[in-house]
Amino acid sequence: VLDVTVAGERYIWMSFEGFGTLCLDWYTKNAWHYHSKNSPLSNFDKPINFGDASVWFASSHGVIKAYESAYTMYNQKFDTSLSNIQGFFAAGNQSFLLAAANSLMHLQYTNGHLQPPKVIGQLPAGEGIIHLCRSYDNHNYLLTNRISKLYRYHGKGTGITPAHDLNKAIAPRLAGVRGYYSSSLQSVLFAQSGKVWQIGPQGKLTKIPVTGADSPYLRGFTELSGGAVWGIHLDGVCKLVNKQFVPVKLIPALPPTAEIISIAAVNDTLWLGTLTDGLYGITEQNHCLVRVVHVHEKNGLWGNSVYKLMNDADGDVWMITNRGLQCLRQTPEGRRPVAVHIPGYKYEGLLYAGLQTDSVGQVWFYNTHSLLSIKRRQ
Repeated sequence: VLDVTVAGERYIWMSFEGFGTLCLDWYTKNAWHYHSKNSPLSNFDKPINFGDASVWFASSHGVIKAYESAYTMYNQKFDTSLSNIQGFFAAGNQSFLLAAANSLMHLQYTNGHLQPPKVIGQLPAGEGIIHLCRSYDNHNYLLTNRISKLYRYHGKGTGITPAHDLNKAIAPRLAGVRGYYSSSLQSVLFAQSGKVWQIGPQGKLTKIPVTGADSPYLRGFTELSGGAVWGIHLDGVCKLVNKQFVPVKLIPALPPTAEIISIAAVNDTLWLGTLTDGLYGITEQNHCLVRVVHVHEKNGLWGNSVYKLMNDADGDVWMITNRGLQCLRQTPEGRRPVAVHIPGYKYEGLLYAGLQTDSVGQVWFYNTHSLLSIKRRQ
């Protein structure tokens, strides 16, 4: 067996080496066999299911949507869209932007189905997209590529254009950097050593210094419900105060081995993900940060490496750990980690994976080869 996925809690899809593809109906015990003589479904890789009874996958023939013995094939080639995924962004009601390889595409998710992608624009060969970030409003986005250039996408299918003004000012040292959109500042923040660049409406560029840190390169940003913007670096946590990032003392201090690599905010609590020491919850008190909880492998965390953090509309904290996707859920007894088990899905490429939410509160997980949707809890 090469690959397995489950569709609608009823259908099991299996790909076999030298045997083709089998769809098994768990309820009726019926099965449908696809092989090279009767169907392009004879081999598939990394199928995607969005909670209904069908599966989507790409093959050398294009995009295929399959259900039991029936399938629909879209002639438009989709073989690069589900590989090298570097950015996945909710762009309206069940509408998404997908950055993969050199292309930026628009995806529409309607009535449980993902519509065929529309290529919006492409970067020159060899300039693969590293990251996609929302800009100063809902229709403007910034892209970074492999050779330290910034591009703009102005929305509504208008294509990609080089950001010459920004490239001249800040791009030479932006290779691989991911931007962060701040709703309170209505700006995108890009970090460089010793400074942060703020790109505001109409591309206004402001330099924000980082002070009081031995390693003044910010790895990530977040903001609390009151609008305060926070950042993380090798030495700890800092806060944007009077147009500069200043360090804030943690009480008690984190262990020397607890290197902070991710950050998120829920209400008045900051959540810090570390490379080897799990997850910390902290709150601001009297101009200091006080630890309120530590979650690790011994009390429910899947893995002690927390690569990415994100809060959703329900106040839950989502984590990508070194062993898979997990949610820190609020319960009457307090927050507890809940593992996300997806039948037939093998977590891979977690160091480069990401999380997003859409307009209806659904959580999306993506890595370099697949997209997963997780329905909002009732």
